[in-house]
Amino acid sequence: MRRLSLEERLARFGADGLPLASADLECARARFGRWRDEIFGGREELFRLRLASIGLEPDRVLPYLVCPAESSPLRSTRSSDAWIGHASRAIEEHLERLARASTGLEVDVRSVLESIVTPIRELVDRRSRPALVRDLRRRKIAGDLVGATPRERWLGFVRGESGRVLGELPVLERALDEAADRAVRAFGELVERLAGDLERLRDRFALPARDRLVGVEARLRELHRGGRFVARLRLASGSDIVYKPRPPACEARYQDLVAWLGERWDGPELRTQHLLDRGAYGWFEFVREAPCSGPAGAGDYHRRLGAQLALAHLLAAIDLHMENVVASGDHPFLVDLETILQPAPRLPPGTRPADLETAVLTELVAGTRLLPTRFGGPLGSVDIGGTSGRGQERFPFPVPKWESEGTDEVRQVEGEVILPPAANLPRLGGARLGPEGHEGELLEGFESAYRLFVRRREELGRRLAGFAGAPVRWPARTTGEYVRVLDESFAPEYLADAIDRDFLIDVLWLGVERRPHLAPIVPSETRQLLAGDVPIFTVRADSRDLDDPSGAACLGFFERSGLERALDRLGAMGEDDLERQVHAIRASISTLREDV
Repeated sequence: MRRLSLEERLARFGADGLPLASADLECARARFGRWRDEIFGGREELFRLRLASIGLEPDRVLPYLVCPAESSPLRSTRSSDAWIGHASRAIEEHLERLARASTGLEVDVRSVLESIVTPIRELVDRRSRPALVRDLRRRKIAGDLVGATPRERWLGFVRGESGRVLGELPVLERALDEAADRAVRAFGELVERLAGDLERLRDRFALPARDRLVGVEARLRELHRGGRFVARLRLASGSDIVYKPRPPACEARYQDLVAWLGERWDGPELRTQHLLDRGAYGWFEFVREAPCSGPAGAGDYHRRLGAQLALAHLLAAIDLHMENVVASGDHPFLVDLETILQPAPRLPPGTRPADLETAVLTELVAGTRLLPTRFGGPLGSVDIGGTSGRGQERFPFPVPKWESEGTDEVRQVEGEVILPPAANLPRLGGARLGPEGHEGELLEGFESAYRLFVRRREELGRRLAGFAGAPVRWPARTTGEYVRVLDESFAPEYLADAIDRDFLIDVLWLGVERRPHLAPIVPSETRQLLAGDVPIFTVRADSRDLDDPSGAACLGFFERSGLERALDRLGAMGEDDLERQVHAIRASISTLREDV
């Protein structure tokens, strides 16, 4: 019972809920008061809106807030090692089937298994460690730990007591069960798709007839759509490919536009990123960072970058920050284009758009985030712009970190993090080049592409119509916001009863006061977070309706579709607007010189 969220209790027990004894009623009233007064801060209207989102009124909530008391916590038969062992065995079976089924593709089972099990182990550890450390600290104070050294005491505690801790925290036990199962399912799906697409992949990416899969790099920090993840498949030949478990139609159309532009403009050749569109998912060429060929190549790089900036601006793209650009020789590549063709949200009258929406709605090139973009917080600011972010700067927010890991002295502290350099800046002679040294070439490329769009406006409009039906991602909030809430929800105080975890995640509702148009999607955000996913929402390029991974739609959520915005922007292009965009580019790049 304690494993069930509020929405799950409603589904299981129906409109009347559980009968309440007098003790249950007193506890339920106390919990209700804390929820309304501490979580929502007495915001009665907002609290009622939250209850209405799941079909409840305040006078009908109490029967769902208390579960029958359990006589004593059950000792879990599972442990971190058990979850890892379960996942490892299942993934090994998938790999062995792949090795038997694939003609010409050998599989280094041991190496690939370790490469995928390692991030699963890190995921399980990240979610269970806060609870284990809290109990470890209590037992250390009581003098109950056994062992001669801090390491021995930690190992003895984990081996002997983790089952008891998990038994006391059924929400955590359920979450780890589901995390391991979802990782296995997602990897099994990847393997099945790889086996079925192998011949197509050889043809599309000119892979060698015989190759060897030696590793899979998966990002389990940001799971979406039922625990699915982006993965890089490492091949012995070096012809690595990237698997993305989402529809790649918008990225395919973008590459078509790059090819169209390259055939018509008067600048240097434009290279496209090869991909294989399989409808619900796609395979992508892995673009490797490489230095420029020389000074002339660096100039051409920035001309190409200017053309890509013009195209991204036309397509109302956002989120093209430093991690989404790769400088590969004399060619810039935009490698994550799921946030092009951003629609315009339907904001209530008098609403002040939030920062993200300001970027989406702006008619200036700065909205793409390809240009210098300062991201600020209590520790300062850092440039994350796609053309300018250098890394090696302090992240502007303190980041939780573990000290003395693997010992009974382990503790969590907040510390500073230095962002590593990304692959977004071209290199020449060991130096990383920013746009401030090649402003002329970047503007030359931008103006050339822009004027081509104007000259071929009608033809380009027909090309843009080809994006109709392609899903794009709409970021309701930043990934960082979601990750912070998700991580905090694994603090042990929220893991004994799922209702407490519900209350924590209700912090999302507080943002509705400032952004009321988000109210319809908070229930979906909550469900996705409770499942362990970073919430994701999509919209078809020509639609005004918002979709979530379950298939539910918010009809008429947007004022204008992304395709409408792009066509409007194309129609408004001209010399006056070009002058305005060039001025914005110059002003943005000038900030880099001021920082020197």
